[in-house]
Amino acid sequence: MKEFNWTPKEVQKNELVSPADLATIARYKQLEKEVTAINARIQNKMLETMREQGIKSIDNQYFKATYIAPSERKTVDSNKLKKDGLYDAYTKTTQVKESVRISWKELTE
Repeated sequence: MKEFNWTPKEVQKNELVSPADLATIARYKQLEKEVTAINARIQNKMLETMREQGIKSIDNQYFKATYIAPSERKTVDSNKLKKDGLYDAYTKTTQVKESVRISWKELTE
């Protein structure tokens, strides 16, 4: 992608980015949306498959995926803690959804 070299003349004309560059950005934004949707579908399918088959981790030349099982998390409601000066009375339990963490690797040629 080419570098932008803005001059004061272009700034005065409100033409900081050329129409061609704006079209390129628009295309990249559309591709970004498509990649995000594809990634969500892949991640959901991997989560389902890893859960059903009891797979904890996948590591290959492209990515590493780790299954995180659902769990509970205990946290302290800090506003109530500050107000009342108590700890145990305001501990709450939060459900944590299962998920898959995916780390993409750089491709080596």
